[in-house]
Amino acid sequence: MSPNLEAINAALSTVNDPEINRPITEIGMLKSVDIRKDGIVEVGVYLTVSGCPMRGTITDRVVDAVMKVPDVKRVDVHLDVMSDEQRAEMKKILRGGQEEKDNPFSKPGSLTRIFAIASGKGGVGKSSVTANLAVAMAQQGLSVGLIDADVYGHSIPRILGVTERPTMVEGMIMPPQAHGVRVISMLPFKPGGIETPVAFRGPMLHRALSQFLTDVWWTDLDVLILDLPPGTGDIAISTAQLLPTAEIVVVTTPQPGAADTKPIRALLVCGGCCHDYENQKKIISEAITSRANVVFDIVHEGDKTKGHKISVYANPDFWKNYDVIVHNECFGEIEDVPFVESIANAHLKHGVPAVMLHCATHSYRAAKTDAWRETLGMSSFYHEKNRDLTIRTVAKEHPIMAGVPPTWLDPKDELYVPAQFWPSATPLAIAYGEDTKKDHPVIWLNNAGKSKVFATTLGHNNGTMQHAVYQEIVTRGLLWSVGKLGPDGNPVEGYGPVKK
Repeated sequence: MSPNLEAINAALSTVNDPEINRPITEIGMLKSVDIRKDGIVEVGVYLTVSGCPMRGTITDRVVDAVMKVPDVKRVDVHLDVMSDEQRAEMKKILRGGQEEKDNPFSKPGSLTRIFAIASGKGGVGKSSVTANLAVAMAQQGLSVGLIDADVYGHSIPRILGVTERPTMVEGMIMPPQAHGVRVISMLPFKPGGIETPVAFRGPMLHRALSQFLTDVWWTDLDVLILDLPPGTGDIAISTAQLLPTAEIVVVTTPQPGAADTKPIRALLVCGGCCHDYENQKKIISEAITSRANVVFDIVHEGDKTKGHKISVYANPDFWKNYDVIVHNECFGEIEDVPFVESIANAHLKHGVPAVMLHCATHSYRAAKTDAWRETLGMSSFYHEKNRDLTIRTVAKEHPIMAGVPPTWLDPKDELYVPAQFWPSATPLAIAYGEDTKKDHPVIWLNNAGKSKVFATTLGHNNGTMQHAVYQEIVTRGLLWSVGKLGPDGNPVEGYGPVKK
């Protein structure tokens, strides 16, 4: 039995052109349908231009639709190209019979909601917000158009991956699509791409924006979004003139001049065996506060003991008022598993960042639990004798190590020998063990459960803690753990040293 022609035509009426988003049967793209006795259907389709980038998509859509018709055994698609007269007729159909170009968004009764995304300056994430807003709306089922009106710094094509030149039909531009969003930008029209400067001003900018509104086939949009250039200028003025109903969204970032930046609240815990904690607590807290916007609460207990339980740890919520905990305690003989796990859970389960200094990486080793060792990203049960250590940087590209010498001398320190180094840990610097004849991590980072941990085994003597390189690294480690270290190794804005 031969396939039914009416059924085939009905199926083809469901095939939309991927650029125009209208059925090919409505816009003159269907050339012919021939049904052969053996169940083979031959469909002729007109392309708008010979180099149509969507020819494969159109062919696939036609085949998929017609193959659903009963008794169709195969579909052969033959592509042809529209004549000038046919393209002119299509243009008339798309414009609703109107010959003159007009701005559909300024017409009375337009239902398209228009958002112009602006910013006071560049680099605040305006284009990223614009692209994400457009895609999110499209994912909710809205018909969305996006104009990259930032003609000097067009980021939208690269963010959405639409850098190809649009198809032109009789002077009408078919915007490419990405993630369900129709996108138009100046970038694809520049022969030299992103490197070619745009020397437009005033009237030329106004004309470019006007053409994006009148010459582009947008279809019926629910939402039109414009990515404006930073600041106020010609494009902003033209937007107000051409799109008087547009709503402005201003993207900003918090600035210290506009609002007080809250300092990082740190708890420094110190005390225990074998170190000069009375002076170390001052050395460390003063070194960090001289370099970063940090305020400290200091708990110092249990000197010259190995089994003292720091009193604040008795409260399982000891961490709640702090952005980071700096551990510089030395209590290796504590065996109380619930006590140790309660300390570790502040980091593993509650996500409080941590800075681990020297003997903190040896503490709580007597407890039969890996909670503290998991927090550290390292387990160690002994150290080599006190000697000069040559520290070698192994992650020179990391912001914490920016500008740090490839090698530097740490006089009279202890090299902790790790029994295990967790896969979640990343070494930043190492030192050679004279006894083990191996390199061992001495500075590292760890993703501990929900938190970020900076750790170093260095710092047995006050001289190490007074070393400028050591102080800089520890300060950066703290800032990194709370997300306030810039890619250049400096504090992000608002978190540098506070002038007194």
